[in-house]
Amino acid sequence: MGLAYFTAELWHGASRHTWALARAAGAIAIVAPAALWLLDRPLCALVGVESVNPGSAACPAVIPDFVLTARTAGLALVAGIGLVIIVWRFLAFDSNGNEDGDRWRLTAAFRSLLWTGLAVVIGLIVVAFLPDTPILELNSVPVEPIALIVALPLGYLALQVFSSRDARRFVVGLGVAVVAWFVILYPNISALPLPSAVVAAYQGILPTYLYAFQFPVSTVTRVAETPIFTPMLAILTIALTVTCLVVAYSAWVWRLALADTRAASAISSDPDEADDRTRTGGG
Repeated sequence: MGLAYFTAELWHGASRHTWALARAAGAIAIVAPAALWLLDRPLCALVGVESVNPGSAACPAVIPDFVLTARTAGLALVAGIGLVIIVWRFLAFDSNGNEDGDRWRLTAAFRSLLWTGLAVVIGLIVVAFLPDTPILELNSVPVEPIALIVALPLGYLALQVFSSRDARRFVVGLGVAVVAWFVILYPNISALPLPSAVVAAYQGILPTYLYAFQFPVSTVTRVAETPIFTPMLAILTIALTVTCLVVAYSAWVWRLALADTRAASAISSDPDEADDRTRTGGG
């Protein structure tokens, strides 16, 4: 709900700071996977994976056996071309400052993205019938060079997102990213009877998604009687209540200040209206 409200705020015109926050968050989200794979070794040491899972295959992260088949190559080619076209159409869309033109451009952008997605789906279905014949086999492939290669186009895309000037185009791109993310994660969420390489594809997004990348666990005894009503619970309840009241009051004062600013700006821009307000006692 919070993300939906934030997206609606961007669509209808957010403040300068909110718009900057959205652009920065989008750029970080794009480059974060490649950056985490590049920093996999320091991340393992910081978390302490070896202390929990000695000899973890995630530290250092390598691809033990990489087999590229004709079917996999076709799927990757279709998905890569589709991604390039989607990004190109996304970057080509821009607002011209006219409401009717913006509406037409948005409609054209959605239609283009829809046709591109449909073409990608058809292409994936077609190449799925290719033979699963191995065409390339590699052993113990380090992840860092691959992450560095992937980081280059992701960095360019993140730079484009960070320098965006059209908030509605940003929202369109966010919607496409949400749908793509759901498509990638859906096979594992739904437990569909798919090949393991497809179901576990989401593990390539972040190094922390690997099962071998295990975080330290708590060794505190859990079998203990814990009362519900404790002084700590009362303190936390009071602190939470006070925080909510402070935030609500701050938002209320901020809205009043904005209303006063808009009213003062309207009066200063219309002297006749200011004289009328003076004669009527400010009403």
